[in-house]
Amino acid sequence: TVTYNANGGSGAPSSQTKTYGVTLTLSSTKPTRTGYTFLGWSTSSTATSATFTAGSSYTSNSSVTLYAVWKVNTYTVS
Repeated sequence: TVTYNANGGSGAPSSQTKTYGVTLTLSSTKPTRTGYTFLGWSTSSTATSATFTAGSSYTSNSSVTLYAVWKVNTYTVS
C-alpha cells in the first residue's frame, strides 16, 4: 500500500495498492497548501526536496507513506 500524507496541506490522493513486481504509477493528484508550492513526495515528513513527483513510477515491493514536500512562496514588496 502506498499512502499519501498532505503534510500540512489538503487534498492528498487516496491510497494505492501496488502489486508485487509490477511498477505502480503514483497518483497525479497534487495537494494544495496556502502560501506554498508543492514540490513532490518524499518518504520523510521533514524533507526539503522531493524523491518522487506526481505521476512518477514506484518500484519498491514494500508499503510506504509518502509525505508532500512544500516550498514556502516568497514575494517582493515594493
